[in-house]
Amino acid sequence: GGVSSLIALTHTAAGNRQQVTIIDPVKRVMAVYHIEPEEGTIELKSERKIQWDLEMIQFNGTSPLPADIRKLLEQSR
Repeated sequence: GGVSSLIALTHTAAGNRQQVTIIDPVKRVMAVYHIEPEEGTIELKSERKIQWDLEMIQFNGTSPLPADIRKLLEQSR
């Protein structure tokens, strides 16, 4: 198999804790961890397979929605 590169994003969240987000683009999985600054403990807060999220046409969008734009473009042809 091929080599998988993980993507790591970090920022300081509430309470001066570090929030680290790890994304596996091959498996299409995302995990969120909190690291406590005093103890150095790492806690997994959330994990989610995002494959189906990325297949949605719209979710919680604002106007104009993708279907509206498509309709306008098709009318202008």
